[in-house]
Amino acid sequence: MRGQIVVTDVTRMREGRVCVAGVLADGEGAGRCVRPTLRSGAMVGARLGAGDATVVQPFAQVELDLQEPRPHPRTPRTGPSTAATGCGAGC
Repeated sequence: MRGQIVVTDVTRMREGRVCVAGVLADGEGAGRCVRPTLRSGAMVGARLGAGDATVVQPFAQVELDLQEPRPHPRTPRTGPSTAATGCGAGC
């Protein structure tokens, strides 16, 4: 299912990984906090952009192929969070 989220937080983590959190912008779950991940696991910083532009950043609205929620391990942060609202989606 395709869905829109408004990105609220991007946190840099170990080994170039990032944690992205946001709020669902549409559909029956609108307003719910989410932490999208890739099917293959954690996101890496290089996947946040298109060409030279950073696309996934606080306040950006992005369209994703959303799947069913799944549990995720908590990974300790190694850098500061870039937070817009701090929705607390579990990063």
